[in-house]
Amino acid sequence: MPRKPNSGEPAWIDPDDAPELGEAFFTRADVFEGDRLVSRGGPKLDKPKRQITLRLEHRAEKWEPVFRKDDANSKI
Repeated sequence: MPRKPNSGEPAWIDPDDAPELGEAFFTRADVFEGDRLVSRGGPKLDKPKRQITLRLEHRAEKWEPVFRKDDANSKI
């Protein structure tokens, strides 16, 4: 199968045309001391998310439906 002809050379982008990095960029930056991460960027949240754990019964791993077609409670 013949290849499609190229539509032209990609436009060259001058690396000096990069936008100026403002104060907001450095506020959100990660702080390193050598190779060690000291702190992640961004302000502290008022209500940060918390990690929780959830314990499930062994049958929940297989996801067995509670209601079956022949179950009397399923006809509510």
